Amino acid sequence: MKRIPTFIYGIIAISISIILYILLHSLGFPDGYLTDLSKALKILYELMTGLYLVFALCFIYAAFSETVRNKFGNFLKYSFILSGIAVLIIYFFLMMYLDNGQGG
Repeated sequence: MKRIPTFIYGIIAISISIILYILLHSLGFPDGYLTDLSKALKILYELMTGLYLVFALCFIYAAFSETVRNKFGNFLKYSFILSGIAVLIIYFFLMMYLDNGQGG
């Protein structure tokens, strides 16, 4: 992996972390009630915010360190992509099977 793509992955990871943090604080109804879906998404968003922040720090460190970039660059890249796919699968599973309080 080269230096510039590593920086780009770091920027993407920190952007995802910020977006998840914003989504975490916009969960629920205005009166504070959390549905089953909101409770599950809150846990998912908390975990993934921290994980993507760690990914961002690792990518930025790897961009500056050539030995880390050469040894762990592909591992970081593929684990970042696989964790994103896993999060999407979990998210869509939660959206399909948990009550979102929509009513009828």
